[in-house]
Amino acid sequence: MTDAQARTVDVACKIIASIGLVAGGLWTYGTYLQSSRSQAQAPFLERRLATYIETLQAVSDMATAPKEKSEQVKATARAKFWELYHGPMPLVETAEVN
Repeated sequence: MTDAQARTVDVACKIIASIGLVAGGLWTYGTYLQSSRSQAQAPFLERRLATYIETLQAVSDMATAPKEKSEQVKATARAKFWELYHGPMPLVETAEVN
């Protein structure tokens, strides 16, 4: 191998290594952004799930109240539903749920 060929191979290896380093850095940064975004959304998503479960419980109580306690249970569940509907529900609802 001549001296010129050796230099060409050396430069090519350095360019390839530099491209690999930049690509690895960009991939790491993208992964970091995605991870931090999902960590930031976690409390909101937990609150959304809790609100949906609470709302489903109220609706379930209205639908399946025993006959002997029906009106009292339904009235309590209905009040809870409307409390959720006008309270935390608008903060966590999505277009699919709305």
